[in-house]
Amino acid sequence: MSSINLFLLGLVKKKPISAYDLAKFIDENQLNQMIKISDPAVYKNLIKLKQKGLLRSKSTQTENMPEKTVYSITKKGEDNLNDLVTKYARQDFDIHFDFNSFIINLDFLSKEDAVKKLHDFKNVLLEKKKKYECFSKEFSTIPFVGKGIVKQFYKINDTLIDWLEEFTLEYLETRK
Repeated sequence: MSSINLFLLGLVKKKPISAYDLAKFIDENQLNQMIKISDPAVYKNLIKLKQKGLLRSKSTQTENMPEKTVYSITKKGEDNLNDLVTKYARQDFDIHFDFNSFIINLDFLSKEDAVKKLHDFKNVLLEKKKKYECFSKEFSTIPFVGKGIVKQFYKINDTLIDWLEEFTLEYLETRK
């Protein structure tokens, strides 16, 4: 099972919720910044989790609103959630950065173009730093674990800025 399913099972365990409301919650709280998940993936995975018996669904309708399906976790789902938490806590993982594709190809550029690209990338990281600082301020009411993830992103971004500055200097020395 995927980390998306672990994520969804955990959210549904907190409270029964419709796919629409869950996707809206993820978007509003920018949780898709923490785990790669799209609105269609929310719908698709909730249906699959129900088919596996990990979630149950109940159709509800209020006044003039269209009928909606509310998902809640089953005992089997709770057991699976606990198993997945254990699995991911013990699992080795890889770290992939999409930007490494352009780093690998710097030697194909002129020195000036390569330095410009590195400068552009540093600006991206600096903008992300501002964004994470805003997250910390805006999301003062988010749970402790959410704050921890925002702090994780902030520290990784800071480390990348430090690495990029060092890498750029070393790159300039090697491309004299």
